[in-house]
Amino acid sequence: MRSPALLAMTLALLTSAAQAQIAPVLTIHFDKDFHGVGPQGAVVRGTPVGKPELAEGKFGRALKTGSPTGFVDYPTKGILNPRRGTIEMWVCPVDWLPDDGKFHAFFAVRGQGALYLYKYFSGTRLLMLTGNDVKGPFTSSQFPVNDWKPGQWHHLAGSWSPQGVLAYVDGKPADKQPLAGLLPTALDPTFRIGDQPWQFPRATTSLIDEVRIYDRTLTPAQIAAHFAGNYQYAVPLSKETVHIDIEPDPSTHQAEVRVDTGGADVDDAGLELQLAIVPAGGSFPDQPVRAKFDGGQAVVILPLSGPGVASGAYQVVARIVRNGMPVVEASRALIIPETSWLGSTVGRADVVLPPWTPLKVSTAKPDKQIVAIGCWGRSYEFQHAAFPSQITSAGEPLLARPIALRFHHGEQDSTWQQQSLTAVRASPTTALLQGVLAASGP
Repeated sequence: MRSPALLAMTLALLTSAAQAQIAPVLTIHFDKDFHGVGPQGAVVRGTPVGKPELAEGKFGRALKTGSPTGFVDYPTKGILNPRRGTIEMWVCPVDWLPDDGKFHAFFAVRGQGALYLYKYFSGTRLLMLTGNDVKGPFTSSQFPVNDWKPGQWHHLAGSWSPQGVLAYVDGKPADKQPLAGLLPTALDPTFRIGDQPWQFPRATTSLIDEVRIYDRTLTPAQIAAHFAGNYQYAVPLSKETVHIDIEPDPSTHQAEVRVDTGGADVDDAGLELQLAIVPAGGSFPDQPVRAKFDGGQAVVILPLSGPGVASGAYQVVARIVRNGMPVVEASRALIIPETSWLGSTVGRADVVLPPWTPLKVSTAKPDKQIVAIGCWGRSYEFQHAAFPSQITSAGEPLLARPIALRFHHGEQDSTWQQQSLTAVRASPTTALLQGVLAASGP
């Protein structure tokens, strides 16, 4: 049996061996044309909208884009994943300031939801936005850009995942953590790169250079390194980078578990997830559920009931292996609640359940037509009115005077009042009062 120290050393060596820089699924240089380089070096054709141009950029040439020129559309399939991803680019405002009161949308895709990386028209903020409906609601991570000036280049990035969205400017994240929001469920066939005006007409342009799109969420350390020009920076897979998300569904007694490598630079090839629900103090089973990784994420449906699974405290343990050898192990707490109450009809019958007490309806002082309803230590009295004339709780009166509803019509004030009031139905669970309602005024 291996010692803990030897096992830890083995995991560290395997993690280091598995580490490699993750390549973008799309890179657009704009040096020769609008086309990009996709998976396995395939050409991803860009379709101009309007008359976008190529101009001197941050690195070689760049896309000159805006209302006077145009934009470029790219195919979504195989490039954008609505569940997770990162986009980064260099942007230079040619002739506008961030407080110009206009939209500047540099990346946009819609469908059954939306993903945008853009400068908001009001104020001076760059937003990475997500939503599962183009009409909202939306969630956006926002970074102030009030110091931008024409002719200056800035590195922009945005990421999205089940953990949330996060915007970056010049290598710095807008927030300490992603802001959780609803993700799109499907995307349109194309997405757009370019400085789109949206809603407001304008005549300004921007330069966009070195666009990179990833099929996973890069870490803040990776974004900072890319801003500094270090695209060889690698994040090792570790317990700290692994994310485990659990979405229980009591109606099906199952849970969807998503395990994400968290932007670690480890290729999906040969990577496998072994997942199990382990009781507190229990050991990892010999036959866990297994799944492959796609874009740094694996998804498993686990049962929350059945043989050996009862209510109580558990750990969802994720063991990531590469070529059959363990690389890293992480866990997250899971409480499986007692569900014997599901399907119960208790409370549907017309009876008073303990410890509650039955309603009591009485007519006190008949000459004043006072009807009193007693309910769980309280009583409500009604006298010639649609609202209580007195409420008593634990023997203490709560109203200084009867509740009245007044309304103003023209120059007159009127008051709703009750001319008569009787109890037409009274049972341990129901009290129904009936009266003639009328308005009085001057």
